[in-house]
Amino acid sequence: MLEVVGRHQVAAQSGQHTGRRPGGSGDLPDLPVGLGQQVELARAVTAEAQVHPGVAGQVPHGDRAAARVHQHVLSPVGWSATSTFTGNEDLVKRYKEMFSGDPNEDAANGYTVGQVIEAAVNAVKCADPSKACQDKLTEHIRQGTFQTVVGPLSFDDQGRPEQAHMIQQYVDGKIEIVLPEQARTAGLVYPKRAW
Repeated sequence: MLEVVGRHQVAAQSGQHTGRRPGGSGDLPDLPVGLGQQVELARAVTAEAQVHPGVAGQVPHGDRAAARVHQHVLSPVGWSATSTFTGNEDLVKRYKEMFSGDPNEDAANGYTVGQVIEAAVNAVKCADPSKACQDKLTEHIRQGTFQTVVGPLSFDDQGRPEQAHMIQQYVDGKIEIVLPEQARTAGLVYPKRAW
């Protein structure tokens, strides 16, 4: 069973720690989980290791040390260039051809919108701005599950996405997808090794 042992905030620009673990015992977590982008998460983990009472003198400084501290930290991510979800290989290929660079999560999110709209238009056989057509599209999107570059995607009755997140972990100096199985590029490392 997972247990929340504390919450911290780290200033996004400076990496300065703004809070300590309440009632911390001095032990570091076996499986640190961050809820943010990987860059901010790396700063947070570094700050945690530097100020945590149980790690005094255990966290060396420098790039190699920072990489070791970040090892095995988990965080959510909405998209990965390496996943095998519907259309992902095509997105990556076309993006590289068009922009001479690698796509990012924002590009994938835009592509996902296109996939959902294309599927809805094909299903209800209309794409005009009339109320009747827009109602059909809305109803189809709310009731359907769409195969997209971010995984199977459906929406609740308020139009909010109900799935489409992966879990990434920093493993051996690079970000790997560890869940779900369909997108996995590496196995989950537990417990976290070498603070």
